[in-house]
Amino acid sequence: MCIESLLGQKDIREIIVVDNGVSEDIKTIAYSFSNRLPVIYLTENKIGPSFARNLGIKAAKGDIITFLDSDCIVENKWTDNIIKSFIRHNNKVVQGVSKNILYTKSFFSILDKYQNDLYDQLRVMGETGIIDPKNLSIWRKDILINKLLFDENIPQYGEDLDFSIRLDPINFTVFINDKIAVKHQVSSSFLHYFLRRYMAGFASGRLERKWNLTEKQKLIPKNWRNQRNVFTDKVSRIIKNKALKKHSIISQAFNLFIFSGKMVFNLGNFTGRYL
Repeated sequence: MCIESLLGQKDIREIIVVDNGVSEDIKTIAYSFSNRLPVIYLTENKIGPSFARNLGIKAAKGDIITFLDSDCIVENKWTDNIIKSFIRHNNKVVQGVSKNILYTKSFFSILDKYQNDLYDQLRVMGETGIIDPKNLSIWRKDILINKLLFDENIPQYGEDLDFSIRLDPINFTVFINDKIAVKHQVSSSFLHYFLRRYMAGFASGRLERKWNLTEKQKLIPKNWRNQRNVFTDKVSRIIKNKALKKHSIISQAFNLFIFSGKMVFNLGNFTGRYL
């Protein structure tokens, strides 16, 4: 679905697909589009998004590098809006937005979508300066000049914050454009939900050790600016209604698992920081 959604997009010089050990037959899927799209298939034996993205960066030849995750579907004029954001506004880094949709309608998928929606809204409102690599564009020359490869020593779910911290001192303007949109397919299970919480906590602990961060510190770079706020109405309704009836059993279950997820996150954080 991800590669297929790129059909009809303009000005694509190359599509670098990095097989990072997922269960799907990525090679077959990639080459099935080779007669219609400029697909380049690469393999990376080391597991983790940082390894995959760095391999793609090193292989890229185009002027602009855009990162896209395999569970995302681009919307119409996606590449047009990326190019306009660079050329017309002279930006260094362009951040698109994600519209989270349920791929599976399990309880934990709904919980994940609820939390992703809120976090995406914070990004658009400028309440957090953490980039989202699944829909991010940057000049290739700036990556190379400033040595902005992803830190492969930072575990998954921490590489985005680490990249954001390294962007801040070089005064790159991060331009958020809600016209550069992807549909992000959310799918989660009980095990996947809590494993992600633990891994995020572990990565956070490693980042605290690397950058000497404290729990109260929040990264809000001054060089972020928005085109407009796309999620305000939608997420305001979610916050107001808490997505469910306030006193319902399901709502209480949501709160219970969010709290439990925080506890698992804290366990991972302690492990990553001190062990």
